[in-house]
Amino acid sequence: MAKLPALIDRINNEHRSSKNYVLFLGETGAITSQAPCLSLVQFQIEDGELVMSAYQRSSDANLGLPADLYHLYLMSRQIELPLRSITLDLGNVHIYETNAEATRRLLDSEEGVRFSLNV
Repeated sequence: MAKLPALIDRINNEHRSSKNYVLFLGETGAITSQAPCLSLVQFQIEDGELVMSAYQRSSDANLGLPADLYHLYLMSRQIELPLRSITLDLGNVHIYETNAEATRRLLDSEEGVRFSLNV
């Protein structure tokens, strides 16, 4: 994410509707066999509004996905244009078995449901 501040400054300075601004998170420097879950964020300007698209290879539906959507929204707030839309394409969406029962309870509107972190 170190590349993000410079990219946001560039978008805010240029405001070019003919350009796709892309943040590619292909590597993090961490020792792992997996690429980052959120791999690509694209910022486009259409008719003076911001259109964001992102690709996420893997998403924990009940823990990570809400936070990921919120982080994309927070990124959009750094751009000095009104937000038109955020589109998130997901490669794999899952709920870990250790959280299946808690997810059922949450969907049944039970309050105070807690999930286990899968780290």
